[in-house]
This record gives sequence, structure tokens and C-alpha cells, in this order.
Amino acid sequence: GESRKDDPVVETVQKTVEGDVAGVGKKYISVEYLVKEGSVYELRLAVDDATKVVNKKSIGEIHPGDKVSVVYEEKQEITEKKSETRYRALVIHFISAKEKKPELYSSGEAS
Repeated sequence: GESRKDDPVVETVQKTVEGDVAGVGKKYISVEYLVKEGSVYELRLAVDDATKVVNKKSIGEIHPGDKVSVVYEEKQEITEKKSETRYRALVIHFISAKEKKPELYSSGEAS
């Protein structure tokens, strides 16, 4: 069992991200989350048939602005020439719907 140099080294880690849905489709979900310096990062995760959705029937019921917690797999393939990281959603936990902010100033009415 010799390993050839060209074979990628594959490292797979399970992680969890919690934040707001920035975008969602049949094949992906993007989650915006805060890092401690106060900047917002967006993480795009692939969604496939194996992805489970908790508290909703399907990913079609999840909308931008909803709060979710996603368990995902970070798979890093490292070859001599490059390293490539893929992110795949394993379980999407729906936490809460986007808050409808009350409109403080409704147009055309004097206070």
C-alpha cells in the first residue's frame, strides 16, 4: 500500500455555524455570521439529498433573514499544487423566522 505523491490528503472536520440566512437555493445555503471583531462573514454551504432540515419540512421553507444553526462538513483536499476546501451542509436547524421590524415611521401620516 504505497501512497503516491499525487494523492490528495483529505481532512474532514465537522463544524457548526449559527447565523442569519443570506441566501438559499435547492443546492446551497449561505449563512452570515458575526466574528468577534464585529465583522460579518458569509459561509456558503452545499446542500444535497443527504442534508437534513430540522423544524421545517424542507429547505424550501427556509428564507433569507431566518436564523439557523447548521452542522456542516469541512473537507480539505491538499495536493502538492493546491489545497481546496469544500463545505457541505449536513443538518440545518431552523431557529426562528426573520423578525419583521415594526415600521416606526409610516408614510403619509403626521405624528
